[in-house]
Amino acid sequence: VTDWLYILDDINSERMYLIVGKERALLFDTGYGLFDFRPLIREVTDLPLTVVCSHGHDDHVLGNHLFDTVYIAREDYELCLAGDNPESKDRLIRSRYKKTPYIEEVIDRDAYMNMTIRNCDYRFVGDGDVFDLGGLTLKVYPLPGHTKGSIGLYCKEHRAIFAGDALTYHPVIMYGK
Repeated sequence: VTDWLYILDDINSERMYLIVGKERALLFDTGYGLFDFRPLIREVTDLPLTVVCSHGHDDHVLGNHLFDTVYIAREDYELCLAGDNPESKDRLIRSRYKKTPYIEEVIDRDAYMNMTIRNCDYRFVGDGDVFDLGGLTLKVYPLPGHTKGSIGLYCKEHRAIFAGDALTYHPVIMYGK
């Protein structure tokens, strides 16, 4: 998009944002985890990488298995781990096959079913926390609604907000307590 912002498209469904400062880069969301997109990130930057998840739904966190440390709101930690089971992963992969049939030929289904996101070092973020990338700062704002722990990141230098599914161009109706 620009020299500081890249959008990674996860099988025409989820968007992950790579935000590049002068000293660090930040990946906002890790997608389904069906593909190892780290080489693509390294084509863009070799800066140290911070990984932050907007919320705990499996289509935004199952790629966490590719990283050692991941930041998420405490309120969504259990939700994040809830999708890391064979039933959820099987349901997810079968739904992706229906929407994007070509991926069935290129995904290692066994490896996907056996990967886990439980080995990450999870660190909790909350209202007002700041990620300093060097020349770019990203401030955490809670955006509850889509999930209890949905967060957004605001970059004041570029007047840009990253909000995962908390803000979207199409209606999302959620029911719950």
